[in-house]
Amino acid sequence: MDGTPLEIRDDEGRVRQRGTLRSGALDGLLTVLDEDGLTVMTMTFKAGVLHGVMRLMDGSRPTAEISYAEGKRQGRMVVFGPTGRPAQVQHFSADRLDGPSQIFTPEGAMVQEAVYVKGRLHGEVREYYPDGAVRRVQNFAQGQPLAQAVEHAPVAVPAKSWLKRALNGGG
Repeated sequence: MDGTPLEIRDDEGRVRQRGTLRSGALDGLLTVLDEDGLTVMTMTFKAGVLHGVMRLMDGSRPTAEISYAEGKRQGRMVVFGPTGRPAQVQHFSADRLDGPSQIFTPEGAMVQEAVYVKGRLHGEVREYYPDGAVRRVQNFAQGQPLAQAVEHAPVAVPAKSWLKRALNGGG
């Protein structure tokens, strides 16, 4: 059976959702549209359950991509910032954080990197200054800190180097 096309329209007759029903449940790609007909979200279903990649859009720009398996977050999730660059990249297993986690500035510089195991911080968590230098490091085991965080002072830029870069147009 190929399935039954599904179209949901608003009060003004505009299509707001498109998908396919099989045996009375969503199956395949569901597309959600705004009032102008632009895609704001796509989701993949298998027998009525989220299964595949969910994409959220703002116009033509992606705002998030989240992988699902059997209705739970499974695999990679990317949240995009206003510049279109990743603001957050995390990994999930059975709807819990599991694997590397990274947070970025709008310009793409790393702010924090960590690892989760079964939803808990595990291993080294590093935070960074905007210039990329390490700001803070803390180790965790099964969500518990192993010791006090180690703070690193910002690296001072010598005045001569800063002045030379500024005069040469490098900021």
